[in-house]
Amino acid sequence: LWLSLSGSWPALKHMVWQKQLLAIVLQLGVPVLLIWFVHRQRLRDFGFGLGKWRMWVPIALVIFLIQVVVVAFFLSNDPAYIRRYPSYAPARAGGMAFWTWEFSRLLYMVGWEFLFRGYLQFALEKRLGYLALAVQTIPFVMWHIVGHKPISEIYFTVASGVLSGLFVMVCRSVWPVI
Repeated sequence: LWLSLSGSWPALKHMVWQKQLLAIVLQLGVPVLLIWFVHRQRLRDFGFGLGKWRMWVPIALVIFLIQVVVVAFFLSNDPAYIRRYPSYAPARAGGMAFWTWEFSRLLYMVGWEFLFRGYLQFALEKRLGYLALAVQTIPFVMWHIVGHKPISEIYFTVASGVLSGLFVMVCRSVWPVI
């Protein structure tokens, strides 16, 4: 499959692109299909709508600005972080490779957040209530560990997993954490 697709899109010859595309399908496509055809529910019932947008938009903007400062001043000086990102090496040079990669990362992050904070958390919330926050955080952190993320990022994911989950639960939308 990859070789036939790579004829029209040569980037697919790179393993990192193959993983990226596969992750988008598995993290976003599969849960969406399960919600529609197995659960027979709406995507917004799993946080894929705007939810309480008047509440989350101003808060998300402040959090976004804080994250920009953290990345710009702290993580951008971490040698392990610099070696890791962007994970597609040609994107580090900038240009179209950078923007194409970053767009694919946006799709990846939509799938990533939807899988944990949308599909998993909203499905578990019905039975576990706030305990669903801890349950969705465990695989979220584990994926960072097995993904060989920098240790500074792993520590950050423990708190961000719970706090992001709480924010999504209160706002009824995954969009503010994407």
